[in-house]
Amino acid sequence: MRLVTYANDMAARYEEAEFAALDGLAVFRAMGPPTGYAEGAGLGDFTVAARGDHIIGFCFTQVPEGIVWWLGVVPDERRRGVGHLLIESAARATRVAGGTHLLAEPEDAPAARAFFQALGFRERGLRDLLIRR
Repeated sequence: MRLVTYANDMAARYEEAEFAALDGLAVFRAMGPPTGYAEGAGLGDFTVAARGDHIIGFCFTQVPEGIVWWLGVVPDERRRGVGHLLIESAARATRVAGGTHLLAEPEDAPAARAFFQALGFRERGLRDLLIRR
C-alpha cells in the first residue's frame, strides 16, 4: 500500500472507491454522486491510499486550517491502518502549511467516533449538519 497525492486523472478509480467507502452514510446519501471531490486535485491536501492500481482510501483536508472534509476507506481494507496513515498524512500537511490542529466531523456512528478518538481526537462540541442541493 502506498500514499499518493490525488490527481484529477484518477477520477474514475476515485469515484469507485468513494462509492464503496461511503455508501450508506447519511452525508453521502444526501449529497449523492457525483460529490465533486473527483475534481479536487490542488484545492487542499488530497491524498489517496492505493494498492496496485486500486484506490483503497482517501482523505481531503483543508490546509492550513486542518479541516478533514472527506475521508473514507473501502470496506475490505478497513481495520488495517489505512485510515490512520491517511490522518497522519493530513496532520503532516497541516503542520507544513502552518496549521496546528486537525478538525473532523465524523458521521454520527459509534465506529466513526471510536476511530477518531483512538487517533487522539477529542469532542469539543456538537454541530448539526445542514445540506442543500
